[in-house]
Amino acid sequence: MANSLADQLLRAGLVDEKQVQKARKEQSKAKKANKGKKGSGPELSESERLARQATQEKAAHDRELNRQREAERLEKERRAQLHDFLTHAGKAPAQGDVVYHFVEQGAVKRLYVDAQQHAALSAGRLAITAMGRRHFLLDLEGVAKLRELAPGYWYALAEAEAPSDPDDPYAEFQIPDDLMW
Repeated sequence: MANSLADQLLRAGLVDEKQVQKARKEQSKAKKANKGKKGSGPELSESERLARQATQEKAAHDRELNRQREAERLEKERRAQLHDFLTHAGKAPAQGDVVYHFVEQGAVKRLYVDAQQHAALSAGRLAITAMGRRHFLLDLEGVAKLRELAPGYWYALAEAEAPSDPDDPYAEFQIPDDLMW
């Protein structure tokens, strides 16, 4: 330490050689005393304690930001997978002249399909789902894959007919197949 503070003070004439020697002895005694104590380091000053606390808080904040970014990245990746699945596995409804009505999130919607798609939708062999403003038709295998990719994603699938009530007064009357609502 050719340019230590003690040397600079000595050259400036602010301290003499005896004071420098005394300060060096005290430093070496303090080092030896600390060496003998295992595990007990020097006491932290208030500013050092605050600096460490601030560092720990910043690290916790950074971990939280990283966790949020990772969650956003996973959500974006899931949406991309869903979009790819619907564009590849889903069929666009044919621009037919038969109207199929269905309920989408509380609102009754209509979709123009051909007669074959209408029959499959009514029988529950096809389901309707939407991404944005586009509707897609999925077969039952596609619905299973959709449930796997996005468990809460919306789709409309006609339910199989429930067994009729034995006390139903209109049970003897058949509903025509060509009835459109």
